[in-house]
Amino acid sequence: MSVKIVILPAAEGEVPLLVQQISGTKREYENYLHLQKEGKATFLVAWEDKAPVGRLLIRWDGSLEIPRIVDRMPIAAKFAGYPSFENIEVRLDRRGRGIGTALIKYAEQLARQRKFERAVIEVDIDNPRARALYERLGYAELGLGVFTTSGTYVDDAGHIVEWTNGPQVLLIKKLSENTSKF
Repeated sequence: MSVKIVILPAAEGEVPLLVQQISGTKREYENYLHLQKEGKATFLVAWEDKAPVGRLLIRWDGSLEIPRIVDRMPIAAKFAGYPSFENIEVRLDRRGRGIGTALIKYAEQLARQRKFERAVIEVDIDNPRARALYERLGYAELGLGVFTTSGTYVDDAGHIVEWTNGPQVLLIKKLSENTSKF
């Protein structure tokens, strides 16, 4: 007997369960929900029975990484207005069951409903399994090359924390048949 996966936008009361079942912090999930409430993002959760087993954030205003790299890679500005599928994760014990594929296809459907013709995903170069999934679903690298971004933020305890994303590449997919490839 197979269990049905249901994908829905996250709701406020689900944060404690998400923190418990999927990697991520309360602050991170609350930020996603705030962005969702403002209409800047849609935070999708994949549910198996009553347990969250995957997540995906759609940033409707585009990737946060593109403005960080555009001075080094000016062509990246061309992709700034496309929705970005980010923070894609499937619980380790549920990987390989089509949940990641279902999350991405659902996100693509939402993007098409909003009349977007393309979507982007960033993937770390040391994550070949995720990259293989994205490429299987039609995402392709456009030759921007490998990039790394970094910065700082203040955590809940008031400490300054340095962060680094990458090295990673930007993948893009055409969502509309009426659009040139890239």
